[in-house]
Amino acid sequence: HPSLISSDEIDLDLTDPALAQALNIPSEIAGNRAIPLGLKDRWVPRMSVEGRVLDAEKAKLWLRAGYAFERSPFPPQTGAINFIDNDRHSLTFGTELIFDKLEPFIKGDLSWNLHFLYAHLPEREHIKESLVDPVGDLVSRGRQFGVGTQLSMRFR
Repeated sequence: HPSLISSDEIDLDLTDPALAQALNIPSEIAGNRAIPLGLKDRWVPRMSVEGRVLDAEKAKLWLRAGYAFERSPFPPQTGAINFIDNDRHSLTFGTELIFDKLEPFIKGDLSWNLHFLYAHLPEREHIKESLVDPVGDLVSRGRQFGVGTQLSMRFR
C-alpha cells in the first residue's frame, strides 16, 4: 500500500535571476519524504449461518448470523506517525422477509432485509520511541455499531 502521507514538491520558476540570487533559494529542500506505513496483508476468517424459520404460503422468513475477525494491517504506532487502528471482532445479525404471492397486485416478489453489526475493538497500546513525541503514548479501543435495511421488488 502506498504511503498515506503526501510528499511535497516545490516548483519555483523565477524569471529574474537577480531576484533568485537575492532570495538565496537552496537547490534542494530536504526533510520531507513519504514515511513507509509498514502495512501487512491479513487473512480474514469469516463464518456465517442462515436458515429459513418460516415457510408460509404467502411469506418466508430467513434469519442470518455471522462472525469475522480482522487483524489490523497497521503495525503499532511507535514513530512519528499516528495511524491508529485496532483488531476487530464483528458479529452480524440479519433477517429477510419475502412475500412471493402478491398477485394480482405485483407479478413477482417483495423482500425486506434488516441487518445489525456490532464490532468490538480490543485495547491496543502504542508506546512511542521518543520521550518528547507531541502525542505521546496512547491506548486505543472501541465499539462500532451498524444497522441497515433494504426493500427490494422483483418482477417476473
